[in-house]
Amino acid sequence: MTPSTVLFDLDGVLIDSHAAFTASVNHALGEYGLAARDAGELRRFIGPPLRGTFAELGVARADIDGRIDAYRDHYEGHGAAVTTVFAGIPEMLAAIGARHRLVIATSKTASLATALVRELGLAPYFDALHGPADETRGEPKTETVARALPAIALVGDTRYDVEAARANGLRAVGVTWGIGAEDDLRAAGAEAIAHTPDELEALL
Repeated sequence: MTPSTVLFDLDGVLIDSHAAFTASVNHALGEYGLAARDAGELRRFIGPPLRGTFAELGVARADIDGRIDAYRDHYEGHGAAVTTVFAGIPEMLAAIGARHRLVIATSKTASLATALVRELGLAPYFDALHGPADETRGEPKTETVARALPAIALVGDTRYDVEAARANGLRAVGVTWGIGAEDDLRAAGAEAIAHTPDELEALL
């Protein structure tokens, strides 16, 4: 029998990219003379497409593409050095990978995510990775997930992941060690919540 596929979000589920995200956003803002934002203020923006992030941070529509390019250039050059894999993730992936096919579905561009996953040692656990193309500026997570089908579930840490799972007919499993809060995940329709990688392994 062909093993069933489980999709994983990247940021906030497999890796802690808070520092890399904050530094890259502030670099992009600074290139245009805008003030840096506090890391706590930016935390809730990790995960969703960048177009909406920069718009909400007050960037004019005509300037957003330039900010996205500046963000990506900085992240590509500096992101991996300040990004870590959450504790227990490799062991969890090894256990779940013995029963399921594992695939990443991320809002990061596919090229950036692929390089990051490889550098952090996570590539051997996954059969595929799906993310927006480099020229894309605001692909909804729902579309990214649709390209990764068929699958049985999506593991994510924000309501955007849950909404993408439900829109594609997948079971939505929320995790709380990343960005999202349990109340938000449940309100969005998550069918199950895991608070640790061990709990996620048991759920799957």
